[in-house]
Amino acid sequence: TQGGTMPVWRNDGRELYFTTPQNQLMVVDIAAGPTFRHSAPRELFRAPFNRAGAAGADVRCQSFAAMPDGQQFVVDVLKERSTTLLTVITNWTAVAPGR
Repeated sequence: TQGGTMPVWRNDGRELYFTTPQNQLMVVDIAAGPTFRHSAPRELFRAPFNRAGAAGADVRCQSFAAMPDGQQFVVDVLKERSTTLLTVITNWTAVAPGR
């Protein structure tokens, strides 16, 4: 009712999730049938959603995903920059001791 972005349906189509400019994850219950019915939006939680997406990614990418049952979410959030380096080892089994 006050604007929203990044809509995502729950797996069974019974809920619609979206974010607000105030960093709220909202949900609307949906009842399909002979007539379309929906609940008022309600807040599930707030998070500093990363609306820019990954570097070089399409800015329309989702910053959250709902698990099939709608009880858990994976959220891409903004975090302060870190100077810690991340080392990624590919083909680690080739260098693992005892292999």
